[in-house]
Amino acid sequence: MDFGKLEPLFLPGRKRFLVLDSDIAFVGPVLDALERCSEDFVFQYQGYPGEEEILRHYYDKSGLKEVDPGFEVPDRVFNFGQFVGTSGIFKKSDFTDYVVWENPPRLKHPQVFKLGLQGFMNYFIEKKTKAGLASVATLPFMLSPDNPEFMDVQLEDIEKRKGREKLMHWCGFHSPNLGSLPNAEILLWFEKLYYSKVGCGKLKRFVHSARAYVVYKVRSVLGNHPEVWRFISRLRGLKE
Repeated sequence: MDFGKLEPLFLPGRKRFLVLDSDIAFVGPVLDALERCSEDFVFQYQGYPGEEEILRHYYDKSGLKEVDPGFEVPDRVFNFGQFVGTSGIFKKSDFTDYVVWENPPRLKHPQVFKLGLQGFMNYFIEKKTKAGLASVATLPFMLSPDNPEFMDVQLEDIEKRKGREKLMHWCGFHSPNLGSLPNAEILLWFEKLYYSKVGCGKLKRFVHSARAYVVYKVRSVLGNHPEVWRFISRLRGLKE
């Protein structure tokens, strides 16, 4: 569960921040586009995706009516993998009706809210903005593999710093082999660039790739049992 994404909200004072999933690469100066938005939160909204996708990726509408009978389901949703937020607006106590703040934190209604925090935050942000507690902007700054423009991104443009004010998000794709992903040359270029700037880069790239493969295989076979996650945590904590 991605509760770490909420922690910047609880920093003291009003400070803007950007949260990104790890499977994201910048195409161009997307920060310039985000800086032009003065609202407290910036998401990339899309229109209502249909009942099947709402249930799979956001929330169970019938269950949500039981949790909050007065809530009106909006005609838009956002991917929670990338967003701009502002601290000092919400406190942890604002989440206590929905989150159990233990170690690790957990949702009180996991059967209602889908995909970790994505469904919950679509609900929470909609509810709080309608109450006038925060402002929100929508900005098309993310390209995902289901967008035809995703495959139009050219590595040459990125290398020459001529890319658009967008980021690429490989949401929904999980593989230890980066070369098998859509428009893989972008990811492979960034990976090579990163390891060229760290000590023992080639060795670390090999070790990290091998470890990612083992984690992927363990999860694909054994699922998300707590013991599996404990094993994965130990594996990720191995010294390099």
